[in-house]
Amino acid sequence: MWKAILKNNTQATEISHKWSDIKKDIETLSYDYNGVEVNLPALNGKIKEYLQFKSASASLSGGAIDVESQTVGVILKDGTKISVKFSMKEKKINVVVE
Repeated sequence: MWKAILKNNTQATEISHKWSDIKKDIETLSYDYNGVEVNLPALNGKIKEYLQFKSASASLSGGAIDVESQTVGVILKDGTKISVKFSMKEKKINVVVE
């Protein structure tokens, strides 16, 4: 689950807020993965935007949606993208710099 501290010092989480409502107001972003908290660096003045998305699957015949992974990261003003992908099924964490 992602957690954010907003510019007005409010704490936001995946449960309490919609990403689309707060994404432009994030000061710091972290992710709790099975009790381990991963903090993205606060790169003051260098961050263009924070990002967060999930991948999921579901049966075509219906049923529950299965979240396979969740990614959080930053896009820097120079275009560099740093993301951390948490794979739920594989129990892996991958860091990608593009």
